[in-house]
Amino acid sequence: MRKSLMIACAATVVAVTAMGGALAQPKQPPQVVTPPKAFYWMSATTGSGMMGFSAGQESGGRPSMMDGMRAARQMMSGGGVSHQLELDLGSTLPATPGAPKAEHTPPPALQRRGVLPLETPRATTPGQPGTSGQPERPKGRLLIFWGCGEHARAGQPVIIDFARVAQGQWPTGLSSVTVNAPRPPGVTTHRTYGDWPNSIRPNGDGGLQGTSSLLGEHVLRGNYTPEMRFTATQDFMSPITFTTNAKAPSGAINLVWNAVPAATGYAGWTFGAKGDDMIFWSTSEAKAFGVYQDYIPPGEAARLVRERALLAPATTQCTVPVEVMTAMGAGAAPPQQPGAGQPQGGGMLFFTAYGPEQNIIYPERPADARTPWNQEWFVKIRHRSSTMEMLGQSMSAMMSEGGQQAMTPEERCRQQREAQAQQRGSIGSAIGSATGIPGGGMIGGALGRLGRGKQKDQPATTDPACPPQ
Repeated sequence: MRKSLMIACAATVVAVTAMGGALAQPKQPPQVVTPPKAFYWMSATTGSGMMGFSAGQESGGRPSMMDGMRAARQMMSGGGVSHQLELDLGSTLPATPGAPKAEHTPPPALQRRGVLPLETPRATTPGQPGTSGQPERPKGRLLIFWGCGEHARAGQPVIIDFARVAQGQWPTGLSSVTVNAPRPPGVTTHRTYGDWPNSIRPNGDGGLQGTSSLLGEHVLRGNYTPEMRFTATQDFMSPITFTTNAKAPSGAINLVWNAVPAATGYAGWTFGAKGDDMIFWSTSEAKAFGVYQDYIPPGEAARLVRERALLAPATTQCTVPVEVMTAMGAGAAPPQQPGAGQPQGGGMLFFTAYGPEQNIIYPERPADARTPWNQEWFVKIRHRSSTMEMLGQSMSAMMSEGGQQAMTPEERCRQQREAQAQQRGSIGSAIGSATGIPGGGMIGGALGRLGRGKQKDQPATTDPACPPQ
């Protein structure tokens, strides 16, 4: 008994001594991390519907006759699938020697000959002050709806009367969704910057063939960035295809789409007008003014799905309430017959499937925390799939059963230009400038984010079959 007690006491002393020794060890300092010298973002979009016209040319130069014929065939068949790529390079390093220069060598699967030249935007000389004075304040109201269902829920719409807003009477009951989405490198955020597409020719067009692929090794070289070699492991997302985009007997619009693999959430919205009223609706189930970012990180998309601001990845249907269509002047109209052309009233439907991201840091983090992590460069490849259609009439429905075109090329091009004008946010800018009070720009800014935040040197239309204006 005494011997067992002695052994137990000895073991306790050893354990306590070992614990004390462990506690007495000095705490390891955090690993020293040096941020990258260069940040490179690749933004990949799959376009379908009116965004699906392939603009890529094998030659990389101006659209050829074959390019125009291909776009015309796509237009006749109701659109296609295209891939678009935008490149943004920001660096803390100066350009040495000479002017900034960088170029991206893609894998052969991208189907682009040669390199993609990144250009540093040139400083512009401010123009002469205009003589037209302040823009005219828009008249009427903005009616905001949200959520899927045959009928709008109680409390809708939230109405913004521009005349009252201009007098400082801001409406109550309007909330907003906060989206924590970082912005790509820009000319104002980095010492040296370059982007593509741009005005450099050849290969100045960001449109790619619908069969192009990101997979493979990419190489970036320049005189203001370390050389980057990395492998893209996530390809362009699948296109969004609406199997149903039609008016129900009640006047609501039933939307059914294919599930997009790798999607992290969906957002759809429409913007229309009737008289002096402008009408906005989004798929957000939360009482908010919708979600407009082009790209949303997967973690942020998961949060927005939980808050019902984004539709869940498993969702494949939604109904635009009849009250929305009535406000646009289309709710009471009879269903469109094949070949009847554009329905009266209604608006454009914008729909986005947000996708995954691939983030690469070179070199990789050292396993030993005592070794400093001196990062050289960072690459982000982000994805989305987007489509644009006329609300209540899918692209395929624009064609009659006999294959006759329901709309002339001129009409289709005009609608495409109008849709692009909405997507660029020109209407939203007018709304923002109309209020003239703090907070008034929120509405215009939100609408302005329907399209990409920065304007590229791009033609007015997305396919050679539609001449620019």
